[in-house]
Amino acid sequence: MDPASLTLLTAATLAGTAYLNARYSLSVDLEQLYQDKLFGRLLGEKFASLGDTCTVYNMLCQVEEGGKECLWFEGRRWTYAEVRNGEWILWLWGRCWV
Repeated sequence: MDPASLTLLTAATLAGTAYLNARYSLSVDLEQLYQDKLFGRLLGEKFASLGDTCTVYNMLCQVEEGGKECLWFEGRRWTYAEVRNGEWILWLWGRCWV
């Protein structure tokens, strides 16, 4: 195969691939499949690290930065430590029943 026909074949292949990607959004689908697979793997690793006690409280206890914000609701913010201690529930309870 001479270089001219190889160049033409490569250009046609790239143009066809670009057209199919634009028409059917294949790159978006492939990226979503990759992200779904990555999420499943990371979630499985997290569950494995928690062991037999796979609870939200146990996950919050593993967070080392207790001062980082993790919950935002109606203009109010709570840190991991406050969520772990249940302060946000007391605030919400008082807001709903008072």
